[in-house]
Amino acid sequence: MSVGNKPTVYVIDPDVFIVTTLQGLFSSVHIEAEYFDSAGACLARVNRYSRGCIVADAEAPDLCIATFLRRLHENGIELPVIFLAYSSDVATAVNALKRGAVDFLEKPFNGQTLLDTVHRTIESDQIAAHDRAVRQELWGRFEALTAREREVLVPMVKGCSNRMIAGELGLSEKTIEAYRSRIMHKIGTTNLPELIRMAMRIDLLGERTHRLVDPRRTDRPSDNIPGQSTDK
Repeated sequence: MSVGNKPTVYVIDPDVFIVTTLQGLFSSVHIEAEYFDSAGACLARVNRYSRGCIVADAEAPDLCIATFLRRLHENGIELPVIFLAYSSDVATAVNALKRGAVDFLEKPFNGQTLLDTVHRTIESDQIAAHDRAVRQELWGRFEALTAREREVLVPMVKGCSNRMIAGELGLSEKTIEAYRSRIMHKIGTTNLPELIRMAMRIDLLGERTHRLVDPRRTDRPSDNIPGQSTDK
């Protein structure tokens, strides 16, 4: 099976007995799963498009919790991780959870408890993946705006009037109105409240806004409003 969007449990465990147990457990409820005897083999298999979750033996010989979670992050892999261990202590479990693991279960595990955790984790991953896709698509719309449109957009979503924006940018109110209309059309909305909700969805007024309106950007499409200068 190719690594794609189909929810899959990626199991990392060198213990043949555990793997056999998990194979029976997951197949009994029709959960797709793949098995690896090392963290390295799993990391070579999954990618940013993989969906589902990882169930990993925290005591696998080549697995360091901090390093493994960091490698996932560095590779842009958003798969949630559930760790298993025979001799887990509180410090190890807390460390894993602080570093981003979604759960830490002790071996020998209860089969139903593990299945419930996996089902819940896969569902959360699907929801999170959908949310990221929606936000990425919205960012694509906002980033397609011209430099001047971006300068008009930010005070728009802050609630500034056409007069205030015109005064700030040294433009006429009529020109600002033309920009507002174009912005609404490009973003795909017909009213300001919805535009504001879209902006909030992607935290437009957060730190990414600085990149969006950075005057040094060279990938800005031109405004090209008939009869209007983009510098006025």
